[in-house]
Amino acid sequence: MAFPKKSKNRRDLLELLRNKGNHAHNLQVLREGKGLLIPFKRPTYETPVKDYLPCTQCYAWYVRSDLWKHRKKCVGSAQSGSGSFQSQCSMLLPMPKEVPVRLRDEVFSRMTHDDVSLAVRHDDLIIKLGGHLLSKFQDSNNHYNYVGQKLREMGRLLLQMRSIRPSINCLSDTIDPKVFDDVVRAVNKIAGLDESSGKYKTPSLALKVGHSLKKCSRFLMAEALKNGDTGQKERAEQFGELCSLEWAEKVSTGALKTLYTAKRNRPTIIPLSSDIQSVHNTIQHQMQESMTHITAGSVSSDDFSRLGQAMLAQTVLFNRKRSGEVERMTVENYKKRTGDLNKDVLQGLNKLEKELCKKLTRVEIPGKRGRTVPVLLTQEMKEALDVLAEESIRQDAGVLESNMYLFARPGCTTPYRGCDAVRKFARMSKAEHPENITSTQLRKHVATMSQILCLKDNELDVLATFMGHNIKVHREYYRLPENTLQVAKIAKILLLMEKGQMNKCSGMSLDSINVDLNEACEEDNNPDGDIQEDDTPDVDSQEVDTPDGDSQEVDTPEEGHNPDGDIQEEPPVKRDRTKSHRIAKRSRELSDERDGPPGSMEPKSSHPVAKRSKAERITWTAAQHHAVDTFFKRNYRTFQIPGKEECEECRNKYPELATLPWTKIKYRVYNIIKQNKLKSH
Repeated sequence: MAFPKKSKNRRDLLELLRNKGNHAHNLQVLREGKGLLIPFKRPTYETPVKDYLPCTQCYAWYVRSDLWKHRKKCVGSAQSGSGSFQSQCSMLLPMPKEVPVRLRDEVFSRMTHDDVSLAVRHDDLIIKLGGHLLSKFQDSNNHYNYVGQKLREMGRLLLQMRSIRPSINCLSDTIDPKVFDDVVRAVNKIAGLDESSGKYKTPSLALKVGHSLKKCSRFLMAEALKNGDTGQKERAEQFGELCSLEWAEKVSTGALKTLYTAKRNRPTIIPLSSDIQSVHNTIQHQMQESMTHITAGSVSSDDFSRLGQAMLAQTVLFNRKRSGEVERMTVENYKKRTGDLNKDVLQGLNKLEKELCKKLTRVEIPGKRGRTVPVLLTQEMKEALDVLAEESIRQDAGVLESNMYLFARPGCTTPYRGCDAVRKFARMSKAEHPENITSTQLRKHVATMSQILCLKDNELDVLATFMGHNIKVHREYYRLPENTLQVAKIAKILLLMEKGQMNKCSGMSLDSINVDLNEACEEDNNPDGDIQEDDTPDVDSQEVDTPDGDSQEVDTPEEGHNPDGDIQEEPPVKRDRTKSHRIAKRSRELSDERDGPPGSMEPKSSHPVAKRSKAERITWTAAQHHAVDTFFKRNYRTFQIPGKEECEECRNKYPELATLPWTKIKYRVYNIIKQNKLKSH
């Protein structure tokens, strides 16, 4: 009232006061479920109540489809925070008091405002599920999308159940054995089940909803125990038992079959090395250009943005990391990088490995399941990342102080997305197949190409740990069944089996087997499968298998000499001159040279070939058998082979197993599981 009459300030403030009064009235109407809404502008057509939203700045109510027009004219309508403008406006609507603050601010504020989000916000059981999921990510600020997706899945199920059974009001009404068949029908409906073919349009959705339903039944059971509600407790227990008995048959089996069929028919494509090199060159060019502008003193948000995206894509490509893990690297993580090396381990490395340790920098970042994931940086990458971490440069580029990420967006609190950065440079490059350049495909590329190296188990363990998973995941999900390796290596076995010559390659590795393609493709002129004399390699020793399974090196007679005076019925087995054979032959030649010079008449001293010692047999006691069987009782029942940690835990728990290596314990459990599988079949 202090402003002059008919002035703009007085008019705007009176309108704001009027809007706040209407807003308070509208909230009361929504809470009580009766009354008439007062919008700022009523549309000419009939509009449901749920389609109205209040503006966050002036509190005027509009149809949500017209909010974008009002936002342009609204005083002080600059968007703040995360999420869409409609999502922020929906936060002014009434909500249950028991909604956790973090769930409301981080998840609900980002949800698209529609029927699903309204159903989620007013269901106590779904809210409890969201609070449980958020409690798993106490120290994380980037799981709102995952939690929101889980809640929307249950919201879709609730809406579908209401269309099937109008008496359903909330999700807790569906946790009832009487409506179990309707729940199955609703899940199949939202997952797009085709009754004729038995295939799902979205099979993963059916599996996810099943897991969430089981969690909700446990939440309902816990609440019933606290309140002493025996009826609700029995319904939740019976619903859980029905899920255990019939859910796999009615939902999970068909969904998994659809997933496996789609995966089987999908081509396994990994990126080409030439395409990866092309993307690297494109990233290198933009990185150098941006660095030149920034170091010259002209810091702009565009140059900082281009450099951040280039370095994000470069780090993902160089380390083959998950893009989500790299993009969430904070400035604090980068500044805590370590360059200290273990001197004892360093002494066991070769010259090249020592130089690499000096030139590369290691940064540790959080990964999946609480793992610590290492990231390696070259000297050039480190110089560019130092620029991104410089506080003065970040301020000049417009990066907010609240943005803790290294690859920060100017003017926002979020980082750039790694998958978008990699996709951008893949399209900018001259790659032949840019669609194959993704972080997941790059990880599969490493796992697949490592098959060519024939890495040992400990080397595979080092590679899997660097990639951020274990060996089982490495072999089952990332390593693709590369058709090139199948043709190149397995075909040799098939050709030898077709010729009936597999017995002649006993004890040989796939790389040592040699097959004559001309002989394999033509008609066999030697019906007995023997190898001709001129094909016999000139070797002095060969490996043979002993009855105990150990390999020994035995001397073979020299050409034209038979110590027993008998006629040789079969020529020696054809073998490639492998590395072990060459080393053995070279060692005997050196021994002969030490005994006398070439051409001398002095007899050479005989040097017997060293045989490999057999593995020491360990006799198990009855107490040791009982200890292992007691500890791994569950593994025997579930057919799960234990790992090293479980075996070590078993040794520490039972003193009688202290003298046994952990591998012996694992082999015993494996043998028992194998016997149980045979009995079950």
